[in-house]
Amino acid sequence: MQEKVLKAYVRMKEKTAKRNKRRKNISSKWKPQVGDLVLAKCQAVSDAVDGITKKFVRPYNGPWKITQVINPTTYEVANEQGKIKTVFNQKAIKPYLTSMELKKYISVLTAIKVPEVIPCLCIISGLWSCKVVVFYNIRLRSKIE
Repeated sequence: MQEKVLKAYVRMKEKTAKRNKRRKNISSKWKPQVGDLVLAKCQAVSDAVDGITKKFVRPYNGPWKITQVINPTTYEVANEQGKIKTVFNQKAIKPYLTSMELKKYISVLTAIKVPEVIPCLCIISGLWSCKVVVFYNIRLRSKIE
């Protein structure tokens, strides 16, 4: 009986170590500092009177400026004028890219060689759940502006 309990304990410790190792690999390397501009996740709400649909509302708003680091994963942020202040967890914020940084990323993406025409498989659903398979050739724009 004690042998079984000991084996179960060892198995449990091995699984825990494996799970913790996997968890550590997922952690974010980005550590925001005071003064960084970030986008904050917002809760979208539909409003029938104004004609706003939750599906089409942007999930992040901002830019916000980090004013204080409360603990390693919690940050106080304020709008650019410093009037509205609120607290966010690191999981709910992401870095805000300025136009210069975006231009840098776009230039890197446009340097990648992509074929001009890509075959694409499209499945069209018709009446009575019949499916028609159609091949399209999608012509890509060679330059992103």
